[in-house]
Amino acid sequence: MIDRAHDERAQVGPYYLMQGGTPLYGEVQISGAKNAVTKMAMASLLTNEVCILRNVPLIGDLDLTVKLCESLGSQVLLEDHTLSVYTPAIHTTNVSIEVGGLNRIGVMTIGPLLHRCGEVTIPRPGGDRIGPRPIDFHLNGLLR
Repeated sequence: MIDRAHDERAQVGPYYLMQGGTPLYGEVQISGAKNAVTKMAMASLLTNEVCILRNVPLIGDLDLTVKLCESLGSQVLLEDHTLSVYTPAIHTTNVSIEVGGLNRIGVMTIGPLLHRCGEVTIPRPGGDRIGPRPIDFHLNGLLR
């Protein structure tokens, strides 16, 4: 038994104390970060070299991201949980509304397309039920 009055952890705030029991054994497979894979795929547009992402979570937004990359000129291969993106040349600087307007990932094409082509046109970002989320943060970052 622990004397909480003399336990210094009690001074920090609420906490859980686990005692005894059976040791845990086994393995757990940790998937990649679902919110990072789409941004990393978009970052691959910055170069004309092959980019390989491993431990990729297979999420719905990844399908849209792959279609968007392909529409801009990327050759994309997704095998198991490994994504390879190769964009030797950008074929267009216009992000289509059919892909780029379905979610907010089209905003992430601005930097790579400006870097490689000097211009970009994106549709109004869509797909967000949370409420207004301005893209000022992205635009201000580009102005610096």
